[in-house]
Amino acid sequence: MANSGLRVLATPGNNADGDEDWVLVLEASPVSAALMIGPTPGSTLAGTTVTFFWTAAAGATQYWLDVGTTGVGSTNLYSQSQGLNLSGTVNGLPIDGSTVYVRLWTRLSGTWQLNDYTYRAATSQNKATLTSPSPGSALAGATESFGWSAGTGATEYWLEIGTTGVGSTNLYSQSQGLKLSGTVSGLPTNGSTVYVRLWTLLGTWQFNDYTYRAASQSMATLTSPPPGSTLGGATESFGWSAGTGATEY
Repeated sequence: MANSGLRVLATPGNNADGDEDWVLVLEASPVSAALMIGPTPGSTLAGTTVTFFWTAAAGATQYWLDVGTTGVGSTNLYSQSQGLNLSGTVNGLPIDGSTVYVRLWTRLSGTWQLNDYTYRAATSQNKATLTSPSPGSALAGATESFGWSAGTGATEYWLEIGTTGVGSTNLYSQSQGLKLSGTVSGLPTNGSTVYVRLWTLLGTWQFNDYTYRAASQSMATLTSPPPGSTLGGATESFGWSAGTGATEY
């Protein structure tokens, strides 16, 4: 697992005349290969895409990363030089809970040295789904809060809203981080179709599409006393019709 370097030690000694001389001794010193530090060896991977990190090895001239599922040292998923980078991103990892074998090579003094690691693949992943407002329903007004279920293994959500067709973004397009809801303003209130796309990052971006009907709003109108009539006195009660989608009068 380790190469041997040489270090010079000076030790006192006696010559044939009994005088003290200094003797140079060459002693092997270990030169260690790089060590994996992230994800924590033996842990469960986050998804289908994972970035591996390792320590810098003194004197290293190259690192190489192998990843596989068929046994120690397997390379059926990935095998590539990392140059002198201290990290490498691997795509296409399984999500079935199986064992993933990772081998990190370090080139030291012209020879390759290795360290082996095992991980547990992520379990099955699921896209987030919109839960509120109910898909296909009419929106309440120009501002709406959208909520969704947590996607298994998700690392980010993205919400897009438009009116020009499926996947359109003319009204809104923004990351939601790992929040499970997002509030959107500026929605139409003309009864038109509103297209909503919810993205889930599961190593790669995946989405679900939804449609809603925009709110149909109308202003309240005074009904009593009849507009244009004579008021009854110094105190009067005014009444009006309900405004569709109104939040305050």
